[in-house]
Amino acid sequence: MNVDAMSSFLCELCGSSNTRFAFFVKDNNRRVDNAEYKVMRCEECGVGFTLPKLSAQELSRYYTNEYYSLDGNMKLEAATRPHNQTRVEKIRRFVREGKLLDVGAGTGMFLKTAKENGFDAEGLEISADAAAFGNATWGLNIRQGNLHETPLPPECYDVVTLGHVLEHLHKPHDAISRLHSILKRNGLLVVAVPNFASMQAALFGSHWFHLDVPRHLFHYTPANINALVEGKGFTVVGINYFSAEHNWAGFLGSVMKLGRPGETFPHKVARKVFGGPVARALACGESALKRGGTFEVYAIKQ
Repeated sequence: MNVDAMSSFLCELCGSSNTRFAFFVKDNNRRVDNAEYKVMRCEECGVGFTLPKLSAQELSRYYTNEYYSLDGNMKLEAATRPHNQTRVEKIRRFVREGKLLDVGAGTGMFLKTAKENGFDAEGLEISADAAAFGNATWGLNIRQGNLHETPLPPECYDVVTLGHVLEHLHKPHDAISRLHSILKRNGLLVVAVPNFASMQAALFGSHWFHLDVPRHLFHYTPANINALVEGKGFTVVGINYFSAEHNWAGFLGSVMKLGRPGETFPHKVARKVFGGPVARALACGESALKRGGTFEVYAIKQ
């Protein structure tokens, strides 16, 4: 398929036919294979989308136990706990307590922190191994299943969170509609995704760490996420452009490996002594300009 022919694809977010080829990209992060994908950009709403868009069955081999960090999860939970505590504190600006559902809960590291802060917290996770690990290790309530097929009670939850999940889902419109149906009136929806309109995305292009193809099917901007959720009956009440956990990694991971496997000692020294501090400084700068590498939207069901 030549580049000109690729401009005929309809945007699955806004329906526009005004889409353009952006660049070719490979699975630079996990390197499961050497397949090449195309990222298209909608000229109307600004969303990017990955082609070919693999089916759920085809994608399953790209989500290994290594992806969920099952071997090092105890250490990772301790490292991410301060970030998860910050996320909970931001949520409590809008909802102090109640029933919380974390969609795409993984092994439940955020869920564990939410539970420790008084939320009646439960999770939904497509990986049976990750869900079982979280339930056995942290004593959590994580159900194995996907958002579209798992029975969930209507108007049951005070808070629903999707931390870097929506970009993995095939049908974003259906997903947000489903979440609207299970939230109580005035319930809070929290959606965090990589920012396709960020400075780091523009700088690194096809080498941007947070593209993460083929696992990321869509590449969102604040404008099109706001339009998506408000079109489904939500009112956006806040947006955060800074993540101490993810934004710096977008800079550093775009130019060098973030760790094992196969990391040499000189690379590790360069990453920790020089790369990390520079990446964190750059992440603070782009976030101050509201062009952070990731963003988090807070929306209330009306």
